[in-house]
Amino acid sequence: MGIDPDGFTFETERLRCSPWIDEARRLGIDLASTVADLLTPATTVGLPPTWHGEFTDERARAWIEEREADSTTLLVTDKASREPIGLLILAAVPADGTLPADDATDLRIGYLINETWWGRGIATELVAELVDRARSDPDIVSVTGGVDPSNGASIRVLEHSGFHLVGHDNGSMTYCVDVGNEWRAHASGWDHDPAARAYATAAFESLEHLLHGEAVTLEGATVLDFGCGTGLLTEPLADAGATVHAVDTSTAMLDVLRSKQHLFASGRVIADSHLRASTQVFRVVACSSVCAFLDDYPATVADLVARLEPGGLFVQWDWERTPGDQHGLTRDQIATALHAAGLTHVEVSVGFDIESDGQRMAPLMGRGRRPGTQGRLPDTFAVIETRGR
Repeated sequence: MGIDPDGFTFETERLRCSPWIDEARRLGIDLASTVADLLTPATTVGLPPTWHGEFTDERARAWIEEREADSTTLLVTDKASREPIGLLILAAVPADGTLPADDATDLRIGYLINETWWGRGIATELVAELVDRARSDPDIVSVTGGVDPSNGASIRVLEHSGFHLVGHDNGSMTYCVDVGNEWRAHASGWDHDPAARAYATAAFESLEHLLHGEAVTLEGATVLDFGCGTGLLTEPLADAGATVHAVDTSTAMLDVLRSKQHLFASGRVIADSHLRASTQVFRVVACSSVCAFLDDYPATVADLVARLEPGGLFVQWDWERTPGDQHGLTRDQIATALHAAGLTHVEVSVGFDIESDGQRMAPLMGRGRRPGTQGRLPDTFAVIETRGR
């Protein structure tokens, strides 16, 4: 399973990363000599033993041929000086336990940076941009990298970009980050799933019930639909008169949302794949069945809460995690995260209880509001129970 090197040709503020043979030709340098200079004992100490030792130009040429046969290698250069400073090695393999191999890819990465450039944040900048690129590739579901347990600097680089430890054996630690594209397999049929539609409808009704007690409506409100998917919650929010910023990392899900031209024609829906740095504040932040999938749930909640206007409402719906279950969130996890984010009037309870296609759905709803007096929200939140199809 190969990858398109051009798809991973990119620049950051300081770096240029491009297929090594083409880049060496562009710079007018000898690639074998450059690789020999980069593969020093210091840079290869945590890499496979066959990569250790002194590299002559001849050995470097053989190493280049090996990498060309089993992976895609990019040359990392400093944009200002045009100096080669590292290598980025990529290999695409079938993603285990997700989709057929032809559809789902785990991107394996390795990198090395010349020791004279250590301590300048080069690796962090490189890996962060690579992960962002992977998120835009519809075939990539995860990015995985191995690291020597003694290499604390590389571990911190991976953790900074959202990687988490998934394995530890044979003297190597494996880190992985989900890039969210596994949802693309569900995107085309998501809106036709009765359970998905029923869940979104019940979530919207429970949100309306929270606001109804003090005659607060969504008319004219600015709402963040975080983890919007194909927009099953976005649609009723916009129909109720809100301006909705719909955010989801799945490009396939967003493509379905963007195909609903009537929503965008109204000017009340803005779709994006990332929650961007902005001074925009929201009356409501809604997260429907997404928080349990986050790499760092408490930190993300804190970021979302910071985007609420004073008095604004944060609400989430997620499956309740039970003993022995690996999915969902517990009531304590939700309450702790919401309190830590500075919310007041925090409550966690069953948000709704419905049945669709023989499936019972009774997710937890966590909610609270940002301290302040702007706008009006009820001091206590009721729970709505809806039964039926």
